[in-house]
Amino acid sequence: MNMRYPTSDLGRVAWLFRKYARPLWKILLWLLLCNFLVLVASAAMPAIIAPIIDLAVKGKVAFAGAVSSGGSFSLKDLSKPLLRLLGGDMSVMRCILLLGAGYILVALFKGLCAFGSYMLALRLRVTTAAYIQLDVFRHILGQPLGFFADQRAGELISRLDTDVNSATYGFEGLVIPLFVAPPLIAFYGTLLFRASPSLVTAGLAAFGMHYLLSKVLMGRIRRNLRQQFTILGDFKAKLHEIIVGIRVVKSFTAEDVEQRRIRGLIDRVIPAQMAFGKWKNIETPFREVLNNGLEIAFLVIAAVAMQNKTMDAATFLLFIFVGKAMMTPLGQMAGTVTTVQNMMASMERIFELLSVKPRVVDGVRTAPHLEKTLALQDVEFGYDTATPVIRDFSLTIHKGEMVALVGPSGGGKSTLADIFLRFMDPGKGAVLLDGMDVREFTQKSYRDLFGVVPQEPLLFNCSIEENITYGREGLSREDVERAAKIANAHGFISELSEGYDTVVGERGVMLSGGQRQRICIARAVAGRPDILILDEATSSLDSESEIQVQQALESSIQGNTAIVIAHRLSTILKADRIVVVTGGIIEAIGSCDELLRKSVTFKKLYDMQFTR
Repeated sequence: MNMRYPTSDLGRVAWLFRKYARPLWKILLWLLLCNFLVLVASAAMPAIIAPIIDLAVKGKVAFAGAVSSGGSFSLKDLSKPLLRLLGGDMSVMRCILLLGAGYILVALFKGLCAFGSYMLALRLRVTTAAYIQLDVFRHILGQPLGFFADQRAGELISRLDTDVNSATYGFEGLVIPLFVAPPLIAFYGTLLFRASPSLVTAGLAAFGMHYLLSKVLMGRIRRNLRQQFTILGDFKAKLHEIIVGIRVVKSFTAEDVEQRRIRGLIDRVIPAQMAFGKWKNIETPFREVLNNGLEIAFLVIAAVAMQNKTMDAATFLLFIFVGKAMMTPLGQMAGTVTTVQNMMASMERIFELLSVKPRVVDGVRTAPHLEKTLALQDVEFGYDTATPVIRDFSLTIHKGEMVALVGPSGGGKSTLADIFLRFMDPGKGAVLLDGMDVREFTQKSYRDLFGVVPQEPLLFNCSIEENITYGREGLSREDVERAAKIANAHGFISELSEGYDTVVGERGVMLSGGQRQRICIARAVAGRPDILILDEATSSLDSESEIQVQQALESSIQGNTAIVIAHRLSTILKADRIVVVTGGIIEAIGSCDELLRKSVTFKKLYDMQFTR
């Protein structure tokens, strides 16, 4: 079943939080607690500074004022609760030092809580990023082979890595601006407003200008960031291509060519990063000017109040302190614009990938073992609807039968193998397992029936044993050695210093081509599959090894079905049936002797290889 993903920014953020962050509710609770404590500590700091200022300006008179009045929630009365608590018995300097020590302790407590908040937010981000990467990776693996033909490996890696980390950065970078900044702005703003209602005009004007600046920058930041991610994806894709094909690069002394191509990509990367950096950082001086203007407005309003005798010196100083303190959460809120646009640009690319629906839809039933036949029934397939590669193709293969597919290159033989394996579904017709449409089965249970040796002998960077048991759980060392002996690989493996524990290197570079192919054959037969598909299985072997492996394969397919794709006819002369495929259709079916009489294509291939 395909999931429908949200298309709006708010919907995507809500989906991301609901699916990935909500299950981590314990971390979220601790995160909220830490931020609440940061909020309390931040709010307490002006309440500690207020009596220090009062005592410094008024001396002992401050204690008398605190006792004589009940006080209210305003800058003028903010010092009174602590002054009443201290009483008038201590000296002014001792009270100031005591309050100063308390201020430092509160600041230390706030810093520790802020650090705890950061670490919890970081844990939330990296955990969420890991879960998203797993889901995106699972989605990529669920795509058919045709999807990977249209995509570049480096681009997919970029989306898995750079885009996911960028999309989840908000869990770390937005916590304090979203949870702490708004309440602090409200708290500080209320204090300032009660001291001077005219501040509302200055505050609203500053907020309006910040909002307009954000509106101007939002679209440009996102467009430039998305362009940067795309170019970086191209850059990573090219680097991956060069590294994978380094043997060809060096063989054709194409180092200079590739350097020029990389230089061309870098020439695109630099302007993209500069453009993004410009729009990302151009806001900083403008916001500083707005904040400085707001600070001057605070000063002017406070100075006018002092001139009019409606504000004393102590309240004036506290007014400036609180106004300055309010600038920090205002700056944090303004900085969320870049962070949010960074998230949105990355999420667009992630959801673009997640919205790709697999063209091969999984069934629900578990595929049974092959009992009688595997068949293609009136199959038609094309990589585009206008040009069919396979046309009106019907072929029934019986259990225990070795069927060979031969024909000129480009005739559709490997495509037929992919259709048998359900790497792609035919546009018309069906693949039938004992008369049942294989689309009813889960892809995993159906493909578990097969052992496959591809044209390219690809190995993973792990031990020989791990390569042979790849995808087959529960195999013993005896199973591994049995498979290696069938593939004529046990001898050379035993001669290696680490034996079956030898790590073969990336793509098996530590082994020869023939050795890699024989390990691939061992991997195919290790799980005792019902059906073997051998796509040019002996193409990388020398003549002596080819004979040995061919004899081993012939004995291994007893009781199984084998589909062999071959250009070298010497490997399929003993097949029960040989199917000649040309232009996506069956030209002829029969034994070698029969085809020599009735198939022009087979006769031509035979004469090219055997007639001297």
